[in-house]
Amino acid sequence: MYLLRMALLNIGRNRLRSALAVICVLAAVLTNMMMGGLMMGMMGSIVKNYTKNTSGHIRIVNAEFLKREKFMPVDELVDDSAAIIAAIKEEPSLSTKLVSVNDRLSFGVLLSNGEDVRPALTLAGDLEGEKSMLMLQKSILPGGAYPSKPGQALIGEGLAKALGFELGSSVKLVLEKSDAGLRMKKFTVSGIIRSGVNSMDESILFISLSDAKALLGLGQASQQILVMIKDYRQANSAAASLRAALEARGLSEGIAVQPWTEYGGYL
Repeated sequence: MYLLRMALLNIGRNRLRSALAVICVLAAVLTNMMMGGLMMGMMGSIVKNYTKNTSGHIRIVNAEFLKREKFMPVDELVDDSAAIIAAIKEEPSLSTKLVSVNDRLSFGVLLSNGEDVRPALTLAGDLEGEKSMLMLQKSILPGGAYPSKPGQALIGEGLAKALGFELGSSVKLVLEKSDAGLRMKKFTVSGIIRSGVNSMDESILFISLSDAKALLGLGQASQQILVMIKDYRQANSAAASLRAALEARGLSEGIAVQPWTEYGGYL
């Protein structure tokens, strides 16, 4: 009590000095709070964009796919993707956390326009589901349209210029099927994308999931299943719940369930 009384007397003895000390402490605390909030917001935005475009909050793939992932193989597949998607949607522990579940394919192709040939990265997904994931509809240049039927494609602006494609152009696509055979098909350019990311605009072709599965001969199989939840910070616990749920249903053999924190360029 003696020390407390001395401290109180000291505070009151020079009120200006005490006020300056309080102001300095408050300024330091507020600055730390503001910087912490700014950094958390920036990190959250980075994770949001990365997971939507690349990984999902949780990814389900064939375990063998992981060994050759950089080659984007289309022969290491999740065999019954429909059953796994149904199990995810029915899992009680995810009922309040789940936002969406989407099939997605990524694979290399060759595009040609006469004698001009270029490699391209093809992304394929459910047309409606990808509107909230890749959101390519927001990057389509005026006059173009998001694919609405089979046989339509979106193409990056740089890639379109390099090959001389315009809206309505016919794109010849050559790829290797899942059984190692070659397949060729023509698509119509319904829209040209300008995302502002050069690496994407110079290489991307987007087609529907149904077109891609037919081209590759995948049937009900899928390359990747991407799960989005409400809070990306709960991805680890949600992935653990999902592993247990798939194991209980006998769907876990040869399957890898990965939260975004365990793989990819962001990590």
